[in-house]
Amino acid sequence: MGSGLTSQQLSEKLDQQKGSRHNGRFRDEFLISELFTTALEAQILADHWRWEYNTFRPHSALQGLTPLEAAQQAAAA
Repeated sequence: MGSGLTSQQLSEKLDQQKGSRHNGRFRDEFLISELFTTALEAQILADHWRWEYNTFRPHSALQGLTPLEAAQQAAAA
């Protein structure tokens, strides 16, 4: 008995869920709240949002640390 998923399939499913969570936040926090006048403006603002999200926002997968804090702790270890 089991789930019927191989470890590879389970890994891919978890990766998709992580991506879905990020995509949902991106949609809810960025796309819905911003008004763009050009595609270039949308790209610049999206790049900034992604940089901020991946640097300064706490992540549950990092036990509430920001990616920057996690990287600093790893470098100090």
